[in-house]
Amino acid sequence: MCPDRTGVPLRLIAIALAAICSVAAPAAPDRPRPDDPAEIAAAFPSSVELALVAANLADQRTTPAGRAMLQAWQIFDADGGLTRAWAELAEILRLEPGRAFDELIGDRVALLVEGFQTEQPRWVVIARVSKQTEGLVRSRLRASPRQIKRGVRILSLERGAFELAVSSGQWIAERNDRAVMALAPTHSRDLLERLVPLLAGEGLKGSYREQAGFTALAQDATGTAMAVIRPDVAAGPLILWATPSGDEWTVSIRTDASLATRWGLHAGEYSRRTCATWRSLGQDTALALEGVPPMLPGIVWSMMPEPIAQARAAMDEPSGGQGQRRVLAVSIGEGPLDRAPLRATLGREVDSIDRFAPEADRAAQRLVTGLGGSGDTANFGGLFPGAVRDVQFTRQGVAGVSWACVRTDAAETGDPGWWLVDVVVRSGPGLQTSSERIGQVADALAAGSAPVDRASLCSGVARPQRLLGLAANLPTSVRSALMPLAVLARLDTIRWSAWWEPDGGVRGEFRLSFSR
Repeated sequence: MCPDRTGVPLRLIAIALAAICSVAAPAAPDRPRPDDPAEIAAAFPSSVELALVAANLADQRTTPAGRAMLQAWQIFDADGGLTRAWAELAEILRLEPGRAFDELIGDRVALLVEGFQTEQPRWVVIARVSKQTEGLVRSRLRASPRQIKRGVRILSLERGAFELAVSSGQWIAERNDRAVMALAPTHSRDLLERLVPLLAGEGLKGSYREQAGFTALAQDATGTAMAVIRPDVAAGPLILWATPSGDEWTVSIRTDASLATRWGLHAGEYSRRTCATWRSLGQDTALALEGVPPMLPGIVWSMMPEPIAQARAAMDEPSGGQGQRRVLAVSIGEGPLDRAPLRATLGREVDSIDRFAPEADRAAQRLVTGLGGSGDTANFGGLFPGAVRDVQFTRQGVAGVSWACVRTDAAETGDPGWWLVDVVVRSGPGLQTSSERIGQVADALAAGSAPVDRASLCSGVARPQRLLGLAANLPTSVRSALMPLAVLARLDTIRWSAWWEPDGGVRGEFRLSFSR
């Protein structure tokens, strides 16, 4: 998940994930291996904040993953304008829409973006096409010559609204039967002209290749698609690449120590190696995540109903405990979101249950009182910390609050464990009892708590089709900014984990299963 303090727009991550997943299927066996996306990206200017690179899209368009993601991208085209524009372009070129896709962006394509957080980001799309297609585009779109630089022809399109650069330069790979086209809106002219040496088959000064961070991170990047994100020019990049894995697709993520530090992550602070295993949770689990606080995105908490938000605040109150990790597991039953059974189980790691239990009981009592219940109910004063304290409510908006301190790791010395608080917002048929729910979450935490050879930062599972419905709890302005996340609604399940690398960087994996 995206940390709170990255400064990276969540939509940037979502777009990168969606784009590279749409082309992650294997290349057809009778075709050569796709061009290396890391080698392609290495030639781009390091000033580019987002670079998406894909090869052999024509092969992927008809795969299950490709079809699913192309359908998902329709979320960006609510009024059908993009579909109509593509159909009009295909008609002008006298090609079927699918054939136009294959001819224009089916071989190799890259999207470069600068100034992503400005009102008018600069962007350029570069595509390698056949020389026949290049000639067709120039003639059918009535491109007007503007200038020639280093043998690269720069043309004007749509009465000056766009510029098209055309070259026979090789653009990394040797393909004499190909031409290179780069399209940019007029406001992105500066970026386009800085790319002219690359389009001419020459190298660029100040490329990603010259950045030590990029070279180290990309050395084992494989797959048919790749994204490079530079959320902070003073730190190394964030690199994502996609590879197939049976019926799933794995998106790998890497960053170096400099970016991890700017995210507020410091390797020396996290010595515990717990990494929850969530496969035992039911299919009603919309979200389950565990990790250090910077890895739990604030936007997720913002989606939660008020009682859950109050429980989070209550769990942050007690001093001591010394545990870094937090847990959030959200279950949503069947039915319309505003009436479906809904609960969240929150957790806080503690080093000593016996010492922390009295403070946990006091904080839970304050939570119960704040939600309109009796503060004297289930006040154990820290005795029998493993016993589940349960308070039922009659007021609308919350059905019950339960809590316990549970030991989950017998291999550790002392009595470490978790303080778990279960908040039932709406009860309903089939809902587990609070004791069952707390026990289930504790089992999931214990299943992955044995020491491993890498320090875990976070792990989780999400079922976007249910989870994204909670976005209705967000302010309208925030929902609008998160529109690209709706692309993820085409996914059935996302599982992820992130951990420390020996060099202080961070590596992570997303496993994505598409809806059928």
